[in-house]
Amino acid sequence: MANTRDSVGEIHNYGIDVKNKKIYLQEKDDSGESPGVDYRTYQTFLKNLHILPNDCDIKIYLQTGGGCWYSGMAIYDAINNWQKKCRHKCTIFGFGMICSMGTVIMQAARERVLSEHCMFMVHYGSTDASGDVQSMQNYAS
Repeated sequence: MANTRDSVGEIHNYGIDVKNKKIYLQEKDDSGESPGVDYRTYQTFLKNLHILPNDCDIKIYLQTGGGCWYSGMAIYDAINNWQKKCRHKCTIFGFGMICSMGTVIMQAARERVLSEHCMFMVHYGSTDASGDVQSMQNYAS
């Protein structure tokens, strides 16, 4: 029974099911709000990816409203590099909403599956900048 409790705890606390080769790519913070994909999401995901054996296919379960470009691209690269190195397939299952950065992360998988009522939202990105005149001219170039 202890093993069952340990694996349930791993799934709920860390988003990983080692036995079934599944990662739950989840956004977490203590406020109860969804922070979107951020550095914490990436760090937990990367650790989980490295815990799983690299001799089998893996499944990732994703729901996100978007998030940080840099952290999301780090997740994308981690999935892409894992598939190249291990030569195994990664499947991402999308539930609820896959928006903004989540749509980019989905593209890293060799197989992508959306649930029947999943909202998939793609949009043009935006940015802002501040600084001195020379920095802004360099940025514009």
